[in-house]
Amino acid sequence: MANLSISLVKDSDAIPILEIYQPIVERTAITMEYIAPSLVSIKKRVVEALDLWPWLVFRVDEALAGYAYAGAYRQRPGYKWCTELSVYVDSGHHKKGIATALYTSLIAILNIQGYRNAYAGITLPNPTSVSFHQSMGFKHIGTYQKVGYKHGKWHDVGWWALTIQDHPVDPELPLPISKLKDTQIFNEAINAGLHLVKL
Repeated sequence: MANLSISLVKDSDAIPILEIYQPIVERTAITMEYIAPSLVSIKKRVVEALDLWPWLVFRVDEALAGYAYAGAYRQRPGYKWCTELSVYVDSGHHKKGIATALYTSLIAILNIQGYRNAYAGITLPNPTSVSFHQSMGFKHIGTYQKVGYKHGKWHDVGWWALTIQDHPVDPELPLPISKLKDTQIFNEAINAGLHLVKL
């Protein structure tokens, strides 16, 4: 039986992350990046995010099979309780529940951090991603028409939203990952999706 795990990303994960992400950049409009980032850039993204935001990786027998992360929805302070999510799975591990597992753990962590809303932007058409996000409870809230240009074509981007938890009148600021990562509640959250994978 394969050894499966979900964990916080490490600096050494930059190479397999780039191996998953590079063909998506080069061959699709799923992301609006034109050129795949360098290893140095990937490492910088991880380091800059990890104090506050969760970046998770899914391993099958120590090999990285997918990753998911949360980031800022917008930079202005009134949006501090909102986050934008992304997930990418190695092409050899599609339809095994890895994306579901990663999102389940990611959302559980965001909940204990204190985030309220999660958003996902999906370049359309992408019925697989739309179906996946809707299966996770996301609701379509609108579409930007012809907002992205890539590979000689204008693309629509739809937006899906998930309420992580209620919206109090005076919310506490979200807790950074650095304050939670060694706690029992964090360990429970990071493993929340592990049982959903079927290899």
